[in-house]
Amino acid sequence: MADTGSRNTSFRAKVRDLLAGKDVEGVLHGLGSLPLKRSLNGLLASFYDTDPLVRWKALSAFGILMARLAETDMEQARIMMRRLMWSLNDESGGIGWGAPEAMAEAMYHSRPLTDEYLRILLSYIREDGNYLEYPPLRVGALWGLARLAKKYPDDLKKIEAPRYIAPHLMDEIPEARAWSVIALSNLSEHEYCSRLRRLTGDMAPIYIFDGREMKQTTVSKIAKEAVKTLGC
Repeated sequence: MADTGSRNTSFRAKVRDLLAGKDVEGVLHGLGSLPLKRSLNGLLASFYDTDPLVRWKALSAFGILMARLAETDMEQARIMMRRLMWSLNDESGGIGWGAPEAMAEAMYHSRPLTDEYLRILLSYIREDGNYLEYPPLRVGALWGLARLAKKYPDDLKKIEAPRYIAPHLMDEIPEARAWSVIALSNLSEHEYCSRLRRLTGDMAPIYIFDGREMKQTTVSKIAKEAVKTLGC
């Protein structure tokens, strides 16, 4: 057992080194010859990393590999999704760092996973659903919805996502406000233009990952871009 634990620790360290030194494509190449499940488990450990760039690259790589797993073994992909969901449950004893984002990334790259789990992701921001009380997790769910709104807007509209996202424009957490703005903009929701305009004066700073690096911006800049995009 000790040998197995040591091997797992060593593997996680190797994955972490890949994440620290490579872009997402490089990470995927480095993991390319390994079994999908082992690679996914190695990436999971980096969701807790203190370096946000390492964390986001892990999430990005995880989503791509989850889509590959869904193509070859959908039941194993479901097991991994349920594992993420369980980590968000109070009974799990954990916090579930990165779980909403990981679920969203997996869905972004896999239509079958979107069909099965989109409503569940939305439930994490609904007060009449599985509302995530811990703000960083709620922000993660809103980020995921904003990400998916870009690819699956019609699906999100069918489950009335805008009406559940809109209240978070007034969230106490700046990142939650920002991702709510982006989600509604991606969904072309003109109904909320007046609320978006109010946020153009919100100078709260936030950091976003653009796929390669972390960039600082403000809620104001994001709201102004949304207002311009929607022609509010």
